[in-house]
Amino acid sequence: MKTLFFKMLPISMLVISLMCLIVINAQPQTQEPFDREGHAQIVRYLQENKIVENLEQVTLWTTPFALDSTHVIRHMIREKKEDIRFPYAMNWLIMIDDNPEANFAHPVRWVFIDDKFTMHSEIMKEDFPPIVLPDYGKGEAVEFKCFDLTPRKCFTEEIAVPVKFRPVNTITAGMPSWCQGGSIRLQITAGILKI
Repeated sequence: MKTLFFKMLPISMLVISLMCLIVINAQPQTQEPFDREGHAQIVRYLQENKIVENLEQVTLWTTPFALDSTHVIRHMIREKKEDIRFPYAMNWLIMIDDNPEANFAHPVRWVFIDDKFTMHSEIMKEDFPPIVLPDYGKGEAVEFKCFDLTPRKCFTEEIAVPVKFRPVNTITAGMPSWCQGGSIRLQITAGILKI
């Protein structure tokens, strides 16, 4: 009986060790909330290609990760322009805000950079951040915001805006309840307007 126990001991230890390895490898891997290295390469590329001369003066808006060519940009004022497809197989869309303390609408620059950082699109001059949509514009908006990639930090502030409206039977009919008088609480966090 004693010899059987000692013969089985190495096998049982092997089984326990294998089970531990399986459990450890099955643990979910936590992913960064954004591609830190990709964002660092964006900054280098913008400087090396003289798209941004002085990093201290600008803020950079982008997506957390590079996106594929099924994504489109939609302008905030849609009637003015058509959607723009992402031009490369994998893309970074960057908005360069040369005047980050100004309220929108003010001039900003949009540019696509391929995810290999070998080429970029023509620089587009716009007045607002874009709306980024997957599935050729049919999906829900993708996160596009200001990331602290330059010495100039992204603007973060919460403000209460007093608002006066005409009586409900005229201008506010059909509007959401949050904008039918009183004040609207706006929160601008990392360049995203939240109501």
